[in-house]
Amino acid sequence: MQEPLNICLDLGTKTGYAVRVGAGPVLESGAWDLTPAKGSHPVWRYKLFAVKLRKLAARHPQSGDSGGRHVWYEKVHRHEGTVAAHVYGAFQCVLWSVAAELDLAIHTVEVADIKSAALGKGGGKGTGKFQVVRAACRHFGKSIVSPDEADSLWISEVAAGLVGAGALEY
Repeated sequence: MQEPLNICLDLGTKTGYAVRVGAGPVLESGAWDLTPAKGSHPVWRYKLFAVKLRKLAARHPQSGDSGGRHVWYEKVHRHEGTVAAHVYGAFQCVLWSVAAELDLAIHTVEVADIKSAALGKGGGKGTGKFQVVRAACRHFGKSIVSPDEADSLWISEVAAGLVGAGALEY
């Protein structure tokens, strides 16, 4: 069985991303700051996200060709405010549109699964952003300053685990 290409995202104004083939090493990771410039059109951040996602997928065209190309993202059920919920929904809409255009299968990962992969428990005391970033630095052996990048790396770990356990067919 060929290994799939997994593009893993933590959606938001600061979007974390990680690219990995199956359970192999992370090929690329980071975070995009999609904060609109003062005076720019509100739709600018979503257009920039679409461009960055297309470029990211284009940098890995051969990866996972036979195993499929997939995008995984954190599924958020509740936001702190109405604006955050709308922004997340807009990023999700753009993601689905670009994924359809690029023939990427879409999968979601629950917040509790990300925390469990990072810290061994799905929530509660000691499962904050700082702890998730610190755990990512140790596990992936690199300096990570953005909680968004850390979450995307842990999403890649959850994706690799689901594929490796046979819980997800490609």
